[in-house]
Amino acid sequence: MKTHMIEANKYLFESLTKHGELAKNEWAYFKKQLSKRNFYKDEYLVHSGDNPGAFHYITKGLVKLSYPNKLGRIVIKNFAREGEMTGPLLAWLNNEESPIDIQAIEQTETLSFPSLLVAKLIGRNPVWESIVRGYVEELAKKTEYRALLFLENSPEERYITFTSEEPELCKRLALNQIADYLGITDVSLSRIRRRINNR
Repeated sequence: MKTHMIEANKYLFESLTKHGELAKNEWAYFKKQLSKRNFYKDEYLVHSGDNPGAFHYITKGLVKLSYPNKLGRIVIKNFAREGEMTGPLLAWLNNEESPIDIQAIEQTETLSFPSLLVAKLIGRNPVWESIVRGYVEELAKKTEYRALLFLENSPEERYITFTSEEPELCKRLALNQIADYLGITDVSLSRIRRRINNR
């Protein structure tokens, strides 16, 4: 367990320093703010409406980010897995309640910190602003890519792209979760899979 946490801290440090050189004292301060969290399958890391919520660096497991829908249809925005940060970023940026649910698909372990900490970090040292900006830019690129995928591709093309780009992730997802991510029904996905398999 101790070895796992040492590795988790190492990977988190590497993830943060992709966007800025973090001094030892800043890293030491940040580490003190982290809490190790465990979530069972189907448990929520963040509920829509949470304010201010928390950010989570996933050390083990898989979660889905989704928008609640009054009509009962789930709209999955994205997935996050080991080595990735997730949380109510837009809620923090806009100082409002989280518009998304973040729910564990598998038993999940995280290193978490309250979103209010981000402003304190930026106030401590400008390097944190660079790190946050880098994370926001990464997220913006992923969001733009996903939007273009929906605009320029048919459901079948979206499915083929997703399975070719994320084969390991697909193995960890149920078919209805893939369908919700691609914006189609379970029935439509079954038809697409059948067409592809019959070629």
